[in-house]
Amino acid sequence: MAKRTVSFSDYKEPTWEEYTGEDPPPNKWFTGRVNRARYDKDDDQVVFIVEITEGDYKGWGRGWYAPFEGNLKWKMHEILRALQGGKTTDVSLDWENDTAVANFLKKCKAIRFRTEEYNDRISIRKVSPLLTAVPGGTDAPKVAPEPELDDPEDGGDEPYTEEELSDMGVGELEEILVEEFEVPKGDLPAKPRRDPKGEKYKAALIEEILAEQEGDEGSEDGEADEEEPEGEGDEFDTGFDEDEADDEEGEPEPEPEPEPAPRARRSRAAKAAPAPAKAASTTTRRRRG
Repeated sequence: MAKRTVSFSDYKEPTWEEYTGEDPPPNKWFTGRVNRARYDKDDDQVVFIVEITEGDYKGWGRGWYAPFEGNLKWKMHEILRALQGGKTTDVSLDWENDTAVANFLKKCKAIRFRTEEYNDRISIRKVSPLLTAVPGGTDAPKVAPEPELDDPEDGGDEPYTEEELSDMGVGELEEILVEEFEVPKGDLPAKPRRDPKGEKYKAALIEEILAEQEGDEGSEDGEADEEEPEGEGDEFDTGFDEDEADDEEGEPEPEPEPEPAPRARRSRAAKAAPAPAKAASTTTRRRRG
């Protein structure tokens, strides 16, 4: 190999402080900002560097890779919507111009994002607008800190809400059904022929996730009922002797009412028939991580 000289004439000192602390836990929401971004010419995408701005993990950051076209274009829509405080205004910018990109980011809003563990590394799963940072949006509820998991290896989370699912793109909804609920790709809802904006298909995906989620809650309730031995768990100290009470009343103690049968998980084969209405379960299910 011929001798070559590496010149430092174009060297630039880093303009940010490197984070040296611990990684944040997965499946948590954090407040952050995007102060840096770079254009990746090879993959025609923009890498947005999202950093935590509050709390113990302030300064931690990861890249959010947002392509301009293709199946993952929803990631570009999602980050730009978050940076604009929930607006879906078109953004026209020379992404190869570092100065233009930096000036654009200075005008952007703070965002909130959720972490995940992927390939033994903490990364970013979802980005959303931080409505409390938007003028006129101060009445939006602040994100309450999530309770710590009882089992640190559980990696679970609260069930998805319909509002949260509505903020996601079609690609992410499909990913949740396939990866978290293990639904075969061939069993995903069929795409309607007349659905130019994809709204009907997205609504079907959301309905499917909520149904799968509800079915899992019913299964866990049933398992809990089966594990409990019959006759246990219903006794407590009443403060007096039951035999003595029977002698005073002169009547035998009424038999306890039978326990309700546990709910069975919804059968995927019967998905075509409308499910009968039932009361919402109060059991909180931990989501697959």
